[in-house]
Amino acid sequence: MTTGPSQDPAPRGQDDRAYEHLAAIAAALTADGIACCLTRAGTPSLTIEGPVGPGSATVIIDPGTGNGPGPWIDCTWTPALGTTPAAIAGTITAVMNAIRSAPERM
Repeated sequence: MTTGPSQDPAPRGQDDRAYEHLAAIAAALTADGIACCLTRAGTPSLTIEGPVGPGSATVIIDPGTGNGPGPWIDCTWTPALGTTPAAIAGTITAVMNAIRSAPERM
C-alpha cells in the first residue's frame, strides 16, 4: 500500500478555539439540565435563557475582545415583582462569590 504526502491540518483560528471552549461550557450546562444555544455566526456565542416570566434570566457568553483573561459574560436577570431587596442582594452576592471562587475549584 502506498500513501502520498500527508497534509497538515490548517491551523485552528482564535474563533475555532473559542467555539470549542464554549461548546465545552454548553456540554456541562446541558448535563446539568440547563438548555442553551451555541451559535457560530462570526464570533461564536453561547446564550442561556431561563424560563420567561418572573425571575427569568438571560446569560450571553462570547470569547471577548482578546484583551482580557477570559470570555466576556453578560447576564440580565429580572427579579419577580415583590422580591425583597435582601433576596436580590443575596442572589447577587451568591453570583459574585461563585465568580470569585471559580479559579480555586479548577
